[in-house]
Amino acid sequence: MDDVAVVNCTVLSARSVRRGRLVAVVSVEIEIEGVVFVLDGVRVFRFRVKGDRREMQGVGPPCYRDPDGSWREAVRPPPEVEKVLGDEVLRYVKTHGLSAGG
Repeated sequence: MDDVAVVNCTVLSARSVRRGRLVAVVSVEIEIEGVVFVLDGVRVFRFRVKGDRREMQGVGPPCYRDPDGSWREAVRPPPEVEKVLGDEVLRYVKTHGLSAGG
């Protein structure tokens, strides 16, 4: 078995939210070696790094409210998938004017 797999991400839809740190909620189709699934509720959020005045954006997986009231990640993709997913989502929101500044 190869240690390398082809991962493709396609943004299916994005909805501007702009509530608190949340900028948008996105649906993404992910294909890994021919296996396709849809991930709904991918979050685009804004943040600042301590000591840096610039506002940045990040991508987080869908979350749900745990019975104890805390927020939990609904899915935890491996770092390689998370990188491809984040890059594609941030490119999409910037191109479509959904970025924090856009």
